[in-house]
Amino acid sequence: MTAPSTDDLAEREVDLSRWRSALVAFWWIPVAGLVLGAIVGVLFSFRGGTDYKASALISLDVVIGWRLPQRPSSSSTGSSARPRSVSS
Repeated sequence: MTAPSTDDLAEREVDLSRWRSALVAFWWIPVAGLVLGAIVGVLFSFRGGTDYKASALISLDVVIGWRLPQRPSSSSTGSSARPRSVSS
């Protein structure tokens, strides 16, 4: 492998004047993009949002992977606790 030449390591001047002149000449393109984005954002916000509904099934006899001691059940099925559905 050869060492890079000193020309490769020399500082190079970055000419941004072409980009600046293009931006000055076509200033209306970024402005139009901002205005169009704002209009689309406002219209999108007025279109009406979706109402989300969440639900969860909670079992009271299971705690972080281990079971609580079973309580005597008064029902004929022998199940001590039944999951309860919770929704908002």
